[in-house]
Amino acid sequence: MNTKNYLALIKLFIFAFAFFLAQLSSAQNVSVPNFLYSDNIEDTRKLMDAYFGPGYKAIGAGFNTAWFNTAEVHKPGRFDIKISTGLTFANKKDKTYDARALGLSDNFNFDDQRIVNQLPFSPTVFGDNIEGQRFFSQRNLDGNLPISDEHQLAQGNGISYAPTALVQVNVGVFKGTEVAVRFVPKVGKDETKANVLGFGIKHDIKQWIRNWSLANFDLAVGFGFTSFGLDFGVWMDPETRFFTDGDLRGDSDSDNLDYNENAYRDLNQNLNFRTNAYNFTILYSKKIVKGLTVFGGPRYDMSKTKFKTEGLFPIATIENQNSNFIIDNRDNLITTETTYNQIALNGGLRWQTGAYNMALQGTLAKYPSINFSFGFGWFNK
Repeated sequence: MNTKNYLALIKLFIFAFAFFLAQLSSAQNVSVPNFLYSDNIEDTRKLMDAYFGPGYKAIGAGFNTAWFNTAEVHKPGRFDIKISTGLTFANKKDKTYDARALGLSDNFNFDDQRIVNQLPFSPTVFGDNIEGQRFFSQRNLDGNLPISDEHQLAQGNGISYAPTALVQVNVGVFKGTEVAVRFVPKVGKDETKANVLGFGIKHDIKQWIRNWSLANFDLAVGFGFTSFGLDFGVWMDPETRFFTDGDLRGDSDSDNLDYNENAYRDLNQNLNFRTNAYNFTILYSKKIVKGLTVFGGPRYDMSKTKFKTEGLFPIATIENQNSNFIIDNRDNLITTETTYNQIALNGGLRWQTGAYNMALQGTLAKYPSINFSFGFGWFNK
């Protein structure tokens, strides 16, 4: 395969990755503002964690996969370049949550008698494409709640997996040691952008074990770190047009020519995700026939995802004295962090012929995954 064709293949995987991310974020652009009905930031944080938490964990688990598909270590100067794509799957428990069990403030009333056909759960980001539980806002303290104060929590995406795609280079640097770098440049569609950067190291430990150096298998330990970033723009209007103060759109009087209904679309509101994923692995591999290698081993995964809002977000609040609505325009509204770890078992098959290879591998864990990679390089003889 010449360089031109190889670069075209890399671009194909990158744009496929961007397409998957656009799928994940399409519903979020609509749903995220639904968590901001409360002027209690702790409410918002709890709802965001319940909705996005499974997605954070699955993405972290996904980027801890596919680092190495053989325990054999490149000799100094030998290398390979591969592109890989994979899916990490959510389990059934991570598709729904019960907002009534989150300990939300009195701003959320899920038991109002005016709510009919109340759902017993709300979908997470991995849930079905249906809206969540209904509630009445309790912020209008005069007791005359208009029907517009009934709301529903965010709908799911109808997607039960998190995609990963990347380009990785592995190079032998000195006896028994190999380093790896993986990356995807910042790509995306419209206001959705994503990038990946990571590094890893693999070391042959069989050479240090007496009487194993000549054995017909390979044994190594490895470490990998991946940083994944996702940004997408949103726009959030206040809940209604009737506020006594703080509305950036201007006077809601229909005769007022200065009213700007698009004022909140020009605030560069943005949602920012950053995931750092780490893993430690012990990897065994053995060539079973010419060109075909079986590999596997245990792995310990860790990940940490930070979410934050950027820009100005309007939060409707109540003046308790006269129950008038006002808008509190809050800058950089919220930041949340989610950590996760799991013990996984990785395994698969690798086929090599000449300068090319491909591998199919899977991971058994709470968040299972499957990966396929294709690459070329200057391999050991």
